[in-house]
Amino acid sequence: MPVKSFLHRYVWQKLPRDLRRAALFGTVRALVPAVGHDPRPEGPIYVAGAFRAASGLGQSARLCLSALRKCGYDARAIDVTAELFQRPSPDFCLEEGAREDGSGTIIVHAAAPFMPFVLFALGRRFVRGKRVIGYWAWELPEAPEDWRSSLDYVNEIWAPSEFTAEALRKLAPNKPVKVVHHPILADDAPIDLARPPERDDRFTVLTIFNMGSSFARKNPLGAIDAFNRAFPDNTARMIVKAINLDHFPPAADLLRKACGTNGVELHEETATAEQMNRLFGTSDVVISLHRSEGFGLILAEAMARGLPVISTDWSGTTDFVDNDVGFAVPYSLIPARDPQGEYDRPSMQWADADIAAAAEALRTLAADRELGPALGGNGRARSQVMFGCEAFGDAIDDRLG
Repeated sequence: MPVKSFLHRYVWQKLPRDLRRAALFGTVRALVPAVGHDPRPEGPIYVAGAFRAASGLGQSARLCLSALRKCGYDARAIDVTAELFQRPSPDFCLEEGAREDGSGTIIVHAAAPFMPFVLFALGRRFVRGKRVIGYWAWELPEAPEDWRSSLDYVNEIWAPSEFTAEALRKLAPNKPVKVVHHPILADDAPIDLARPPERDDRFTVLTIFNMGSSFARKNPLGAIDAFNRAFPDNTARMIVKAINLDHFPPAADLLRKACGTNGVELHEETATAEQMNRLFGTSDVVISLHRSEGFGLILAEAMARGLPVISTDWSGTTDFVDNDVGFAVPYSLIPARDPQGEYDRPSMQWADADIAAAAEALRTLAADRELGPALGGNGRARSQVMFGCEAFGDAIDDRLG
């Protein structure tokens, strides 16, 4: 194991989260100057992100870069996977663009506290004079107070949903905050809408999550519970696609115990784009009984593929999920408690989905096999309007001219 990975996993991650943040970000902020108040945005657009990571953070950067290029911008990639402590995947290759000092725009896909860290890695001379945009997502009604010190390192903020934007506006009333949805249909990996000929005849439910993004927040056990209530007699099939289970072994043990019976399958390997296409293609519905989402990338990708979706009717997914494209599941609000730490903020609330309502939605789709394709068709049409290059281009033109 490389020394950097060893130190990160066995030393850095063992320290208390608040101590880690204070040590890392406090040191780096002292070395990075605040952005200028009169940047010169004309010139290339640089997208800095975790391009080599199999994560939502990495996918957001890849989609942004692809869409900018399809819209005709001179867009160049800067990979900061290592700087963001993301795990690189061999499935993602990238040719970085040439960097030029002087004017231009930098869009940074990173959590707000990492902004000075990324800018430090890019170098003071390269950053000087450019407009810096932070593309930030957050999953609770109020952004963390320790994000406030990162406001000095951005000229403006983009958010993937109205929910996130509202939280950021409370934090940054003096900064422009713009909603720019992820351009799902700009993905360079083509979406395959065909159903694999060998697909299982059983009604198949798919849920996807990353353990590194908080097991409590993603709530896969809720989705499994809804499936088991809907189909207690092993007449249907569920695929649980999970990655990075080693990030939180106690939860991984719970997940493995919940899978393997009653038609519930656990897939732990990192999947290529082609494998993900096949995974979606074998499924009849995608379910996410999340407690909160800054956007809900998996659900948006499912809609783009013409699949109906079942989602907790709260937070970022409400921008695009309703009963016209699937089932918006009612909920009750509970204190946000997260054993992994990042979202453990009991003074705030997040959603606890109605499992019985989600189970009824699954039974309804399984009983009426024409309803799913109809809802999926509505979702596909909506995704073309909301997540296509034209919508993204309009949003970018509005901000970048």
